[in-house]
Amino acid sequence: MGKKKMRLFLYGLVILLALALTGAAWAAPSDTGSEQQSQETQPASVFKDVEAGDSNLIYINYLAKREIISGFPDGGFYPNEGLTRAQAATLLVKAAGLNSKENKSVFKDVSADHWAAPGIAAAAEAGYLKGYPDGTYHPDEKLSRVQGISLVLRLSKQKDTGVELPALKDMDSKHWAARSAAIGLAAGMVGLSSGKTQFLPDADFSRGDLSRALAVLLTTDPDLNQTSLDGSLEIKKGEV
Repeated sequence: MGKKKMRLFLYGLVILLALALTGAAWAAPSDTGSEQQSQETQPASVFKDVEAGDSNLIYINYLAKREIISGFPDGGFYPNEGLTRAQAATLLVKAAGLNSKENKSVFKDVSADHWAAPGIAAAAEAGYLKGYPDGTYHPDEKLSRVQGISLVLRLSKQKDTGVELPALKDMDSKHWAARSAAIGLAAGMVGLSSGKTQFLPDADFSRGDLSRALAVLLTTDPDLNQTSLDGSLEIKKGEV
C-alpha cells in the first residue's frame, strides 16, 4: 500500500473510532453549548483557523488529506462560513470522483467561464443537483442545513432504514427534507441545537457542517468506504 493510501486508510480508521466512542448524536457545530472533543486527542490542524478544540477538526483534516476540500490562499478554511451552491457542487464532484474538466454551461446564470462551471455541470449531469424552474442555479446562494444534508445524502445508494425524525420544535415529518434530516441525525452527520429541540433547517450549512457530514458518509457508507490494498501474490503451492 502506498504511503498516501496508507495515510487515508488510517484517517478513515480514526474517524470510525471517533464515531464508536462518541456515539451518533452530536450538537450542531454552530450551536452554543455544543460539546468539544478533548484537545489532547485532537490531531494538528491542517488550517490555521481550525482550532484544536473544533469538533469538526478530524473531519476537516480527513477531507483535506483526500484533497476533497481545500482552504483559501491565506491558509484559512473558514469553517463557520456558509457554503455556497457553487462550492457545494464542486465538493460533491470531488467526493464522487466525477470528471469535471469540461467548461460548459447547463444553467443560464452560470457561464462557461465561471470558476465552478465544470463542477456544477458534472454534478447536474450525474443527477446530484438540480436548478430552479426558471433554468437558473443561483451559484452564490448559501445552502441551508436541510439543503446541505439532502445534497450530501444523494451520494449514498443505501436504502432508507425508516429511522424516525425526533420530535422537534421547528421541523416535523411533513417537511420536504424530513427523511434526509432523520437519516443525517441518526448517522451523526448533523446535530441539533444545544437544547436538542431544533434542527435549525434554514440556518446556513457551514463549511464545517459539510466536512462532518461528508466525512461521516464516506467512512461509513458500504458503497463509498472502499480502500485499495495493493500487493503481490506469491503462490506457495497449487494453482491460482
